[in-house]
Amino acid sequence: MWPGTIDTVGRLDFQHVLGGHGTVQDTRTPMTSLRNYIEELTTRVEEGKRAGLTLAEMQKRITVASLKSLQSNGYADYITRNMEQSIAHFGPMDSLQSNVNGNIGDVLKNLDRA
Repeated sequence: MWPGTIDTVGRLDFQHVLGGHGTVQDTRTPMTSLRNYIEELTTRVEEGKRAGLTLAEMQKRITVASLKSLQSNGYADYITRNMEQSIAHFGPMDSLQSNVNGNIGDVLKNLDRA
């Protein structure tokens, strides 16, 4: 669902993106990277569910290092920089893996809703 929405927005004529989290994006790369991350994570969670894995097992297997979408175009570094610039003002910052684990739980919970 989200990847399709991002694809549709990506076809529009614009110069900057203000995605709601982080800084203004002057290129489409972060938006496309987010799209790819959502698609890859959803696929991996779907596969884990079909294989009968628990949430905890998926969270151990699906790591920041194993997600190609996070490694592509320095997307993991981009996310970490944005977290440091915004969230750090409110106290200790969770690790990127902790955030990925939360995303895994959210995807698993909502798989049947899409």
